[in-house]
Amino acid sequence: MTKKLMLSENVRAQASLRARLGMPVCLGMLCSLWYWGPVSPQIRPWHIALAFGFHVAYNAAVLLAVRPASRVKPALVARTTAVMDPLLLSLGLGLLGESGQLFTCFYLFTILGFGFRIGARTMALCQAAAIAGFIAVALVSPAWRPHPIAALSVLLFLAVVPLYAKPLIIGLQQACAHAESESRAKTQLLANVSHELRTPLTGIVSCAQLIGEENADPHVRRRSDTILTLSRELMGQINHLLDSAKYGAGALQLDRAPFRIADLAEQLRRTLAATALTKGVVLHVSTDERIAASLLGDAFHLARVLLNLGGNALKFTEHGEVLIRFSLLEQTPAACRVRFSCRDTGIGIAPELHQKIFEPFYQASAGTTRKYGGTGLGLGIVRGILGAMGSRLAVHSACGQGSLFEFDLWLDRAPPPAAFAMPETARNKRILVADDNATNLVLTRELLERDGHQVVTAAGGREAIRLLGTMQFDLAILDYNLGDMDGASVLQIYRFGTLDPAPTYLLTADSAAATARRLMDAGAAGVLHKPIDLSTLRQAINHVFSAGQAPCQDGAPVLYIDPDAMAELRELGGDSLFFEQLLATAATDIKALCDILCSAVRRQDLDATHEKAHALKGITVSVGAVRLSVVATRLMHIAQADLQREGAALADEIGATAAHSIHSLRSLMLSADG
Repeated sequence: MTKKLMLSENVRAQASLRARLGMPVCLGMLCSLWYWGPVSPQIRPWHIALAFGFHVAYNAAVLLAVRPASRVKPALVARTTAVMDPLLLSLGLGLLGESGQLFTCFYLFTILGFGFRIGARTMALCQAAAIAGFIAVALVSPAWRPHPIAALSVLLFLAVVPLYAKPLIIGLQQACAHAESESRAKTQLLANVSHELRTPLTGIVSCAQLIGEENADPHVRRRSDTILTLSRELMGQINHLLDSAKYGAGALQLDRAPFRIADLAEQLRRTLAATALTKGVVLHVSTDERIAASLLGDAFHLARVLLNLGGNALKFTEHGEVLIRFSLLEQTPAACRVRFSCRDTGIGIAPELHQKIFEPFYQASAGTTRKYGGTGLGLGIVRGILGAMGSRLAVHSACGQGSLFEFDLWLDRAPPPAAFAMPETARNKRILVADDNATNLVLTRELLERDGHQVVTAAGGREAIRLLGTMQFDLAILDYNLGDMDGASVLQIYRFGTLDPAPTYLLTADSAAATARRLMDAGAAGVLHKPIDLSTLRQAINHVFSAGQAPCQDGAPVLYIDPDAMAELRELGGDSLFFEQLLATAATDIKALCDILCSAVRRQDLDATHEKAHALKGITVSVGAVRLSVVATRLMHIAQADLQREGAALADEIGATAAHSIHSLRSLMLSADG
């Protein structure tokens, strides 16, 4: 996030805090005036009403100034409020008598607040205004003139404490900036490591699949299956290493989508059954029939947790059974609380080690590592995922008595799915595949051609752009790292240069959720993660040509408004009036912001473009205006040269997309009203 966007967010947070805290302070001052009276009989009730009415109007004006659609610059708001806040406090102290001493602490609260949120310069401005305001109160107010020592002590307090805090605040901000820089470097390192490890794995997996499918010899097929099994195990170890760092840094982003509890149970059975059969251990996966069939949550990460627990249970169980159970604890009309448990009859865990097993790379003993393998990262990842889900893993175990791991989750019931006509899996499509790795390019081509697709390949980004500009494709699959340029840039150039771009998948080795969101924001139909196999390719192609022609839902074209977001907003509000008011406010804000953004783009004002695009992104994401969100994201990161070259076209695109999005929102409002 740029400094300008951070300033905007901090000023908005400061305004929110001022509104929440300022009103109770005003109420406290009014109570003091009612109980002890004002400093002088000459102060009338209308004086007090005028002063506090001005304070309320000031808070409202600041809140309006920091709205996303506002034209007021955040730096101006920060400087103005840094002066006005202590002066308004001084006005209140001037009305109060000796009881005003109770409120002098808010000078320091205001000064340090600006220091921590905005910066040392703004804190110095606020400190100067506070000192000037209090000097005026001490010189004018009859309550302070007889007590010069008390007034001097407050002045000394206001002068010394911020001066002492200033180097601490600067040091803290520098430390935060350094930590963010290191975090970005760590993320980049993980992305590079991920790419270097996963790219050759893609070739290994594809080659093994082709060998297995083209050869009828059972010995050859058995060897190709062994390669695939070992590749999956290696991929699991890589994922553990990368995910451990990601979850430990709090970077996990959870999805919220409908999933079937029966599908989750079947996935566990199918994945763990081979291991259980090989070891001669009985595997049970039991589901409480009272649990709603379809729930809302992150099925991928929930499955990750359960597969980790089930895999560990099978790994450390030589005989007996492993029981994975989904039990309903309680339910409401909107949600249910489910207990997920995994019990085994394995070697067990000593009570003194119950906490240590969650530490990265920890194994109970070196002998355990040699005998059972693993990195010791699995339970740490489980704890990180469950922490993000708002749950906690409980452990019950003793040596030689097996283990029980369990956790509880509140899961919302999923709304009934929309009825879509799903055509058969698409075949005989013309597909462009771009990858700078020659081996992976050939193998991916062979996998697609086996399903009857016509495949055109490109070994670099510029070649991909040339082919996309000269040929018609039904689908494109672009590797993110193309050597001469990245796949996201290729996609953006392609989308700018054609009125009807083909659906495009971006292929990456980086499994971070932030990377996937960034690539989706570039306009991708989806993100595929390396190593990629035939099943993944088939699912991706089927998804595009099954969902691509979906009809309108609730009066809003799917192209502009996400129906899932609309369903969540309807569920959140509970009544049509709330839903209608929410969409009306969003439509108004989008219209105002897009007008300002178009003006900034045409003026080629880069700072204003970045700031207003960031504000627009926040609104569009909240109401599911997906097409406009893509445009906003592109403008959040646009360079000055691109803005100068494409400003007019971008402004036209903003206007057209905004008009369609607002029309869709208003159609939804009418349908809700009807």
